[in-house]
Amino acid sequence: MGWIDCGDGSCVSYLFRCDGEFECSTGLDEQGCFDPRFKYENFKCPANHHRCDMTDQCLPSQSRCDGFKDCPGGDDEMNCTKCNGFLCANMKCIPMKLRCDGAYDCEDRSDEHNCRTINTTVESVLGKRLVSANSINLPRASIECKMELGFYECETAECIPHHKVCNNRIDCSKGDDEGNGCKHNSCKTAGCTQKCIQTPKGPRCFCQEGFLLDSDGKTCLDKDECALYSDLCSHRCINTLGSYECKCLDGYKLARDKHKCEALDIEPLLIISDASNIRGYWLKSKKYFLIHAAITQSKGVDVYNSEERVFWADYNSSKSGVYSCDFNGQDLKPVITDGLHTPEDVAVDWVARNIYITDSGLKQIVVCSMLGIYCKGLLVHKREVEKVRAIALEPDRGIMYWSDWGRVPGIYESGMDGSNIKEIVSKNIVWPNGITIDAPTRRLYWSDAKLHRIEYLDLFTKKRKVLLEAATVFHPYSMTVFEDELYWTDFVTYSLNVCNKNTGKNQTTLLRNHENYILGIKIFHPLLQPANDNPCGASKCSHLCLLTHNKRYVCDCPNHMKLDNDQKTCVPIQHETSFNCSREWLQSIFRRLSNFLNFLKCQLDLKNSSNCDERYKQLS
Repeated sequence: MGWIDCGDGSCVSYLFRCDGEFECSTGLDEQGCFDPRFKYENFKCPANHHRCDMTDQCLPSQSRCDGFKDCPGGDDEMNCTKCNGFLCANMKCIPMKLRCDGAYDCEDRSDEHNCRTINTTVESVLGKRLVSANSINLPRASIECKMELGFYECETAECIPHHKVCNNRIDCSKGDDEGNGCKHNSCKTAGCTQKCIQTPKGPRCFCQEGFLLDSDGKTCLDKDECALYSDLCSHRCINTLGSYECKCLDGYKLARDKHKCEALDIEPLLIISDASNIRGYWLKSKKYFLIHAAITQSKGVDVYNSEERVFWADYNSSKSGVYSCDFNGQDLKPVITDGLHTPEDVAVDWVARNIYITDSGLKQIVVCSMLGIYCKGLLVHKREVEKVRAIALEPDRGIMYWSDWGRVPGIYESGMDGSNIKEIVSKNIVWPNGITIDAPTRRLYWSDAKLHRIEYLDLFTKKRKVLLEAATVFHPYSMTVFEDELYWTDFVTYSLNVCNKNTGKNQTTLLRNHENYILGIKIFHPLLQPANDNPCGASKCSHLCLLTHNKRYVCDCPNHMKLDNDQKTCVPIQHETSFNCSREWLQSIFRRLSNFLNFLKCQLDLKNSSNCDERYKQLS
C-alpha cells in the first residue's frame, strides 16, 4: 500500500488520493486533482458554520479560532480576536484554567507570562518546571512558595528566596522580611529536626522536600506523595522515605521522566468508525488508512487481538448486523445478520470468545458466540437497559459495564452473564455516551453529552473526578484509552481528540471528519487483551459459556432453548399446545370439531333443521 506524505509529520493511504476529501490537514492528498476555486466559488455553508477557502468543507462555529488548523489552508485560525478561554499570543485558544498553572500550554509560552499567583500543581510536586530560587524573576513566576523549596512568602504574597530574609535589605513590599527578630540567630536552640530559617518573627522550622512539618512545629514526618497525589505515576506509585517511586506493569517500561509508563512491543493502532468506513490510524507513525467500507452505517467497533480482526456494529433500518474483517480489510465475515434492531456498540470478550452488543431498539444487551452461531438476549425487560449505549468488559473479573441515558440515566455493571446488576454512577449524569476502562489504573471513563463533560470513576476507591468540562468538550461520544492518553470523539466539532488521562491537559485534535460523525474508536495493542485462564475452557457447555464474577462461568442458551437439569446442555423449550397434549385430549377436540361441522350441515338441510339442536346435543 502506498502512502502520501502530508508534510506535517503524518501520512495517509494513497487510496485517499483525489477522493474529494481532505484527509491531510495540508490538503496535499487533493493537490492537483481539480481546480477548487472554480468548483466551490459559489458554495455556501449552513448558518453558524465557517467555509474553508476553495473547498466545500464546512466547520462548526466552535472550530473557528480554537487553536487547531482544520481547513487545508489554515484559514479557520486566521484573524482571531476572541476566545472563550485564554488567547495565546499566537492566537491559539486554550481553557482559562490552564492560565498560570505552571505548565506551558501555548506554544509561545504566553500562558505563563505575567503570572503573579502562587499555584500548587502536580508539576510542582514533580519538580518539572521549578527554577532556581537564586535566579527566579519572582513577580512573574508561577511556583510553589514553600519553605522546603527555598522560598519565603511575604505578607503581600510575594515570594523571595531564603537568602533575602534577614539580610539587612528590604525585599518584601511591606518590609516584613526584616525586623528585630533578625538580630538573634536562635535556630541552634529551636529544636528543628531538619532545617531552620531565621525570620523577623524568630526561628521557623521547615522540612526537606518529601517531608511534612508535624503539629509541634519542629518534627519532620515523611510525606506520602502517593496518597496525596493520585496522578503522579501512570501505573503504580511506591512511597519511600522522603520521596516516591513509579513502577510499571509487565509489558511496559518507565519513560525518561520516571513517571510515565510506555508500552513495549508493536506500535498502537487506533481503529475508527465514521459511519461510512472503518479506518486505521497508527499513533506513532501517524499513518491513516482505509480498512473496509461500512455495509450500511458502521457504529461501535472493537478488536480481537489474537486474530488481528476488527468487529463493528452496522445499522440498517431493515437489517442490522455485526461484521468482521482483518486489519487489511480482507476476509469479510457477516457475524450476525438477523435478530438485531438498533445496534449501538460492540465489545469482544477475548477470554471466552464471545461478542457483546448493546441494542437500543431491542432494549437489551445481546451476547453471541464469536462466530455468531448462538445468541442470547441479556437483561430483557430491565429498566437499566432502556436506552443502552456503550459497553466495556473486564473479562478477567467477569464484569461488564454499560451506559444508559433512559429515564434513569447512569453507568451500570453486572456479571457478563447479566447477573447482579448494580448502578455505579447515578448522580450528576444525564446523557452518558461512550465508556472505556483503563486496565492499569482500573478507572472507568465516560462522556456526558448533556453536561458537556468527561469524567472517571476509580473502581478501587470509588472516587469520582471531572477531567474535562464545557470549555473544551461539546458533545463527546465514543472513547478509548491507552498509556497516558485518553481519546474521544465529539459530534459538534466532528473531531477525534486526545488529552492526558490524569489531568486533562495537552489536549490535541488528531483528526477531523467533516463529512460524518466519528461513531466508534478502539485501540489495538497486545497489552490491552492479555492472555488469561479461560474458565470456559473445560466447561462442556453445549451452546454458550458466559463469564461471571469471581472468575467463574455459567452455561447459557439461545432464547428459544433452556438449560437441562445438568445445567450444561441446552434443550428446546416445549410449548404446551405442541408437546404436552395427551392423546385423549386431542381425540376429544377432534370429536367436538366433527360434531360442530355436522351441526352446520344439519342447519343447511331445511327438512331436518328443526331437530338439529337436539341431535347436536346428543352427539356432543
